[in-house]
This record gives sequence, C-alpha cells and structure tokens, in this order.
Amino acid sequence: MKKIIFSLLGLGFFASTFAQEAFDKKMQFGIVLGTGFNMNKTSNFMSRDGIGFDQTLGLNVNYNINSTLTLTTGLEFDFESFKYKANDTILYFFNDQDLIKKTELDTLNFKDQDLFKLNSRQYKTTYLILPIFVTLKTKPFGNMQYFGKFGSRIGIKTGGRVNDSGVVFAGDSLTGKTTATENTGMVLEDDIRAIKINAGISAGAMWNFSGTTMLVGEIGYFFGLTQMHVDKRISGDQYRSYTLIDSNDENSITKLTNWSDIKWSAPAAKQGQILIKLTLFF
Repeated sequence: MKKIIFSLLGLGFFASTFAQEAFDKKMQFGIVLGTGFNMNKTSNFMSRDGIGFDQTLGLNVNYNINSTLTLTTGLEFDFESFKYKANDTILYFFNDQDLIKKTELDTLNFKDQDLFKLNSRQYKTTYLILPIFVTLKTKPFGNMQYFGKFGSRIGIKTGGRVNDSGVVFAGDSLTGKTTATENTGMVLEDDIRAIKINAGISAGAMWNFSGTTMLVGEIGYFFGLTQMHVDKRISGDQYRSYTLIDSNDENSITKLTNWSDIKWSAPAAKQGQILIKLTLFF
C-alpha cells in the first residue's frame, strides 16, 4: 500500500514538473482543426435557409507573456457553406458557368443570353484567416489550465462557387418554355466581399498530456463586423458588378427597352459563427 502511495506521489510530482515546464514555454506552435456553424443574418430580398457549416484547418502560435497572459495568432483556412432562399422574383442571365454582370449587359445583347429564375442558392467559400487574440488563463491545476480569450478573425477570400436551384427559360422570354434545373459550380467573383472581419470570445481548457505537448479544446462565438456581400459602396453607384435582378413582376422584363429601368440587387448579410476547435501545441 505504501509503495502504491509513494508511486502515485512520485508520478504526480513528475507530471506537475513537466506540466509547469509546458505552461512556462515562451512560444508554442500548434496544429488547428475545427468545425462549426454559421448563421448569416440577412436583411433584404434573400433570407437564410437553415444553418451553414464551417471547417477550419491551420497553424496557431502562442506567445506567452506570462503564465496567465498570452497573445495568439497564426494562419487558418475556413471552408464555409451556407444557403439562401429567394423572397422576391430574382433573375439573372448566364453563359455556361459565368453569371453575367450589369457591366457586361451594357455591351451584350441580352436576348442572346440564358435567363434563370433563382429559387435557392448555396455558397461555398474559402477564406485565409488571420486570428488575433488575447488569452487570459488561470493558474495551472496539475496538468490542466483554463482560459478565456477575445479578439478578431480577419478573413481574405481565396475562392468560391455557388450552386443555384431554380428555373431556366427558353431564350430571354419569361412567358415561354421553362425547365426546372440546377446551375452548379457557378463562378463566384464579386458577390462575396474580398475581406470579412469577425470578432468574438471563446473559452476552453489546456491539457498537458506528454512532456511539453498540449491539447487545447475551445468553443467560441463570433459576430460579423463587416457585410458578407458586395454593396453599392464597393461596386459603385451604377451597381456595375451586380448580377441579380429583383423583379416582382415577371413579365415586366420582356417589355424593357432601357436596362437602366431594371432594379439590380445583391444579398446583404452579417455572419454569426459558432466555432469548436482542437489545437495540438508542441
């Protein structure tokens, strides 16, 4: 019995020694894997359709100022997916996988383009994320330490596609033959903004399970400081990069002779995001 007690005390002492060494490291480098949910708050003619999903992969760096204060940064990739549904009659012209912009219709004959009525749209977007956080930690409890952190996730769009469900019309006519279809893999250029900034808080725990290696689990909530989609301030007063036409009267478009009479629109949304992350620090 005494041997067991002394062995447990000895293991506790060594675990505490290694844990303290891990917690006292000035720099820590970690591999990040995360998943989460996004809930874009829309405000115009398209509304959110269900909950979106996020996948995160990247590298984080901790700079430990002292045992209870850390600066965290790194580089991550976010792979996002979310859906909208149309509230109004939304139309666009397209050619193969390219959505035709207003500026292109200024020079093209719209009667030669395919016309699509949009019912729902799925966005798939990739961002390069720069996380910047201040982490406040408790004192270590054996090989465990708990923390809360606050800061920002700055995203730069690196790619994206949209998958649309709706109806394609024969030629440019809204009164002729229609076919229910899906436009998948449509090129996403000026719809999603190039930069998004989310800010928020998260909390979690650090477990020193071997030497100076630590496993960190956390959950956080982040809200959008910037709009997700391009608006007039970005595209200009003439809506030059817009692709969507807001037309409550479906037959009115066939009677137009002046494209300036068309009501061009774009989605508007700010992002709410719940993110769960696991990081392995060395």
